[in-house]
Amino acid sequence: MATTSTSPNVIVCPKEYQTSDWGQILSNSDVWEGPLNELLTLQHDIQKSYTTTQLVPTKGGHGKLTATISTSPGNALPGPPQGDISIEVDWVELRLPVEKNPAFVHLSANEIANAKIWAENPDKYKGPSFGTGTLVSYLATLLSIGTKDYVTGVPVVRRTTKNASGLGKGSAWYRDTPPVAIPGNWQWMKTVDRRTRVGADIQKIEEWTASIIWDSVLYP
Repeated sequence: MATTSTSPNVIVCPKEYQTSDWGQILSNSDVWEGPLNELLTLQHDIQKSYTTTQLVPTKGGHGKLTATISTSPGNALPGPPQGDISIEVDWVELRLPVEKNPAFVHLSANEIANAKIWAENPDKYKGPSFGTGTLVSYLATLLSIGTKDYVTGVPVVRRTTKNASGLGKGSAWYRDTPPVAIPGNWQWMKTVDRRTRVGADIQKIEEWTASIIWDSVLYP
């Protein structure tokens, strides 16, 4: 880790750790939050001391700088102080339109539109352009009986940090990588940064929520 002074406007956050499925620490990261222009200067000063550095804009001209030291499998890295950081992985319900189910991935937009038209008025549209037994017919049947969506699960990573700092300085709802690797082609958003004063200490709870895709215009 580089030794460098920081502006009073820059918050030094608790270290972040990337672990394997069996708990081996694959990387550790030093993290700072603060004004983008000051973080950009800090990034320039420290980048030679780390494997990678990443500066992510958050809100209001601020950002999050993550400087990471990685290791190859089999080489251990120092871990966090025992009990200071806990990480949970939860799978939560996600409802999507039934036509987005992977079973219908090969249907064209026209076929899906036909299924919806038939489902809205099956008596009027008898003998549609698709035959019985096809996936289009099956989708139309599901829609006609009121099955508008289907349920799947997405992972949420939750990290609780004791003895944190920066009450009121957190930020969320920006793209960010969670502190633990989850298999799958997920896109990640940091959705929670909650800080609570407990006696003289500050407890921080962060959550990263996965999605099959986060809209690139709404969530750049």
